[in-house]
Amino acid sequence: MIRLSVLLFLVISVCIVAIAVLIAPNQLDNTFFWITVVWLVILAGLNWVVSTYIFIGAKNSNSQSTNFGIL
Repeated sequence: MIRLSVLLFLVISVCIVAIAVLIAPNQLDNTFFWITVVWLVILAGLNWVVSTYIFIGAKNSNSQSTNFGIL
């Protein structure tokens, strides 16, 4: 489960970078562009950490837990 979760985060991060490069290929030498892309990856990473924590916590609790509904 954790390996799948890490793989999902890597796919999301690569997609964020790829879409950013495809949308603005002329901005590749712009520092502000890369700061923005890194910020988006950080936000996705924070979302991933919280989601993974909820999934791991819900897996260890009873099957009647409402954590999956919240997620």
